[in-house]
Amino acid sequence: MAKNTFTKARKIKLIATAIFASLIIGSLVAAFIFFKEPILEAIELKSIERIQTAFKDLGILGPILSGIILIMTMFTFVVPVTIIQVVSMLAYGNLVGFLTCLGAIIIGNSILYFVVNKLNKTLEASYTDEEKAINEKLDKISTSKKVSFSIFLLYFVPGISVGLVASLGVRAKFKYPKFLLISTIGNVINLLYVMLFGLTITQDQLVLALILIIVYIILFIILFIFRKKIITKILNPKKDTEYYRTNNRRMRKLLYYPLVTFVKIFIFKRYKVKVKKLNLKKIKGPFVVLFNHPSPLDAAYAYAELGIKNRPSTLIASYYYTNIKTAKFFYHMGGISKHLYAPDLGAAKKALRAAKQGWPIGLAPEGRLSAYGSLETITEATPKFLKKLNLPLVFVNIKGAYLTKPKWASNFRRGKIDVTYELMYENFDLNQLSDEELLNTVIEKLSYDDFAWQEENKVYYKGKKFANGLENILYHCPVCNSEFTLEMNDHDITCTKCHIKINLDNYYQFNSDNPKVPKNIRDWYLLQKDLASKAIKDPHFKMESKTVFKLPDPKGKGFKTVGEGKVILDKTGLKYVGTNDNQPFEKFFELHSVPVILFGAGVDIEFYRDNTIYFFELENLKECAKYSIYWEALYNEYIGEKKDE
Repeated sequence: MAKNTFTKARKIKLIATAIFASLIIGSLVAAFIFFKEPILEAIELKSIERIQTAFKDLGILGPILSGIILIMTMFTFVVPVTIIQVVSMLAYGNLVGFLTCLGAIIIGNSILYFVVNKLNKTLEASYTDEEKAINEKLDKISTSKKVSFSIFLLYFVPGISVGLVASLGVRAKFKYPKFLLISTIGNVINLLYVMLFGLTITQDQLVLALILIIVYIILFIILFIFRKKIITKILNPKKDTEYYRTNNRRMRKLLYYPLVTFVKIFIFKRYKVKVKKLNLKKIKGPFVVLFNHPSPLDAAYAYAELGIKNRPSTLIASYYYTNIKTAKFFYHMGGISKHLYAPDLGAAKKALRAAKQGWPIGLAPEGRLSAYGSLETITEATPKFLKKLNLPLVFVNIKGAYLTKPKWASNFRRGKIDVTYELMYENFDLNQLSDEELLNTVIEKLSYDDFAWQEENKVYYKGKKFANGLENILYHCPVCNSEFTLEMNDHDITCTKCHIKINLDNYYQFNSDNPKVPKNIRDWYLLQKDLASKAIKDPHFKMESKTVFKLPDPKGKGFKTVGEGKVILDKTGLKYVGTNDNQPFEKFFELHSVPVILFGAGVDIEFYRDNTIYFFELENLKECAKYSIYWEALYNEYIGEKKDE
């Protein structure tokens, strides 16, 4: 049905264009016949005065007829108006010719405005492929401040008629005064050039007139040849954080070469990265690269051995797309923005589209940096997503990276990192596996425990401010059971309440005379998780903290403070009660919605919801890890058990 409507509309448009074009050409031929003698005399005398006299003899009828022809030219969508404008300028002189053309432009654009508003759907069905492409590009910027200036610039692109550009203004939902102003100014600038040409003719400046014609023709040809690129440039949506978040491209080769060179020569050498390959032959994309996530540089470790032809598109947390600089960087790195622990159909579609183009897909199924050097939660959505892709899987298991750059530390430490690549399920249909089987395989292949690995390897890690930042994940003193009383100074840890002193050595072992002190960070963190599991069994359990409420900054500067209040955590979930833009505001995050609270160590707790990120900067930033631990304990107690039943 749509195809028939399109064909009918196109036929109507072609017939209307043919009629108007015939009328215009017929009018020009009739004018030539009618003014044959004055034209021949003007050629013989090398002066246009005889032609101007003949036109003046028509009185007011002459400008009216010229105006009507000019309006019809606008309606054809194909015939350039410049020809009629030149004739008007030469026939009536610059002033009358200019006013004639200006009047025709105002009347013609006014008619177009009301006709297109009335017959918009019919006109859309008649568009050519090129016109449709222009309209699609316009739709992407229709709500931005750029749209007015973009439509204005299109008046100077040859191959696009004045009428078509005017219809774009209507499509952009301009009010009539704004539409008329932009369309008129867009035409007047071209009209002034024509007026200058007419002035050179009337002043017998034929050489200058010839130069103007040549310049005009050259510009016309250049702009016409590159019109598609010019239109794309003009109608490109503004590249703000939203653009980078909702679009993706393959990683640029110019970025890949220097980055991989830097990683292999500097990173691998400095941090003693050792690579082992299991069943990893030369493989050609598409495939999926899955890696565990103990540190910020895991993608570099995972991709360094794949080669330029296999540079992946990586699923990256939308958090990094709130800042325009990091958003732009990850866009050019081939990133696909993904809302963590939340449905994100857009990210899934982009990944599937990238895979169809032969690009490998990279992801860290944990979705977050490990807080204690062991594998974090991998959700049940992972095997479902892998089955949709249904590609060979390359598992990259990274060990020692947490000890090189922990989540809580501000600096790197030099020691050792082991990276193991393993190819599985080549030429295999993943849908033959159950979700549980595939999930268990992913967990098995990506499982790691950097502290168990360290006990075997006994690597000496060298770095400054070795324990600084640990207070942002270790909040409970194991000796006196006080909270948020731990202070760090390089290798030394002190509790300000019981004054216990603990040393974190370069092998990541805690040294203390008190047997209550865990032997490493993992055991201390697991102790806190165990205490949380016991505490939340109290039916009246509740946590409450003051907080600043932030949302992504529309200007691309990270997060912007929009309110303040308090967060309350209990067995039903977490509730924010406070303000948003100086108005009372509440937001509830149900416990069953996500298995964990994402947190930045000493930075925030955050939720991906409603196509945005709710960012809570707690008054006591050391509490961020505690909220994450207690949420996970509540989820396992009240939601996890139900799933297991």
